[in-house]
Amino acid sequence: MVIEKIQKKDQDSVTVFISSGEKYTVNINTLITYSLQKGMEVTEELTENLKNEEERQEIIISALRYLAHRAHSSFEIQLKLERKKFKKHIIKEVILELTRKSYLNDAEFAQKYIHEMILKKKWGIKKMKSMLFQKGIRSEMVDIILAESELIQLKTENIRILCQKKYDSLKTTQNDLKVIKHKIFNYLISRGFDYIDIKETLDEIIPDQTLTFEE
Repeated sequence: MVIEKIQKKDQDSVTVFISSGEKYTVNINTLITYSLQKGMEVTEELTENLKNEEERQEIIISALRYLAHRAHSSFEIQLKLERKKFKKHIIKEVILELTRKSYLNDAEFAQKYIHEMILKKKWGIKKMKSMLFQKGIRSEMVDIILAESELIQLKTENIRILCQKKYDSLKTTQNDLKVIKHKIFNYLISRGFDYIDIKETLDEIIPDQTLTFEE
């Protein structure tokens, strides 16, 4: 087999036509690396390299499409690409390249995600950590981001807002403070807030009756 023709596809890639009828779209860098030219013999090794390079280009295009839709963690991109049955070792290479070029940045992704969840959904720390863990973000990274004074203040404000809102709603239909506190406690736990923060806020907003909750 030999290369019959090399045709420019766009500014970054070319299509290599093989005498066997196969064709591969590869990056310009691949063209230079393998000194590809018309009439060149195509060995099995070169064929495999061209196949891998073509798949690599497909992976990059797929990843950039996902990132154009919304920000992703590197783990999210990895999972989505694996579902498309791409080769895992090429996926890892592409993710490293996208990270080097700053298309992927887990620290920035986590920071934006945390800010959004605190401001818009008023989630607690535990829930955010759980959600970010599912996205491949380490707990240590989340702790560093959450140590920001602005986020600490927002967390405190959020739990007070949610607690007060729930209390105002429940007290119109429920007279038993013990029942009200337990319902608010369970509600705030479900939103990912810590036991101590919840108890302190409840005792502040509903000081009439101090309760003990099981952690």
